[in-house]
Amino acid sequence: MHINATSCQYSTLLIRALLKRVELDAVTHIGPVSLTNSSFCFDRQRLERYRNYFGFNQHSLPLPFLFVATQNEQLQLFTHSRTAIRPLGLVHTHIEFEQLVELDPMQTYQFKLELQHERRTERGLAFEVLGTFFCNGGKVAFYRSGYLMLMPQKRSGSKAKTRVYP
Repeated sequence: MHINATSCQYSTLLIRALLKRVELDAVTHIGPVSLTNSSFCFDRQRLERYRNYFGFNQHSLPLPFLFVATQNEQLQLFTHSRTAIRPLGLVHTHIEFEQLVELDPMQTYQFKLELQHERRTERGLAFEVLGTFFCNGGKVAFYRSGYLMLMPQKRSGSKAKTRVYP
């Protein structure tokens, strides 16, 4: 499934995230799913506040800001009615960034978010989202962010072993 990003208020997406219900026992997989924002622009006021708060150079676009700047797109993907993702309770497990060319905060980019590497674990469903920035058709930067969606644990008939300490 592919989603085209829309103009949504972040507060509206947060409410959707709080209210979204997913029958976790019925979830077997959540992908493939992707989202595209064909005219992504950085919010320069948010960028300035971010740089000031974390002490970054005023002329840079810090790589961690890519993740912060695309929270709206991530929540649109996670809260979409046709995705089996429950945003409330997601555990963020890792993130990595790569920049191929210097980013210009005044430039408009194409941004694509893709769900990848979905797998079952003992605790739930793990997956990654790959967020890629394109300019004039070429990849300029990306981040890979990992999540764990906790699933109900099947209870066995016997009680868990109690650890005895000397």
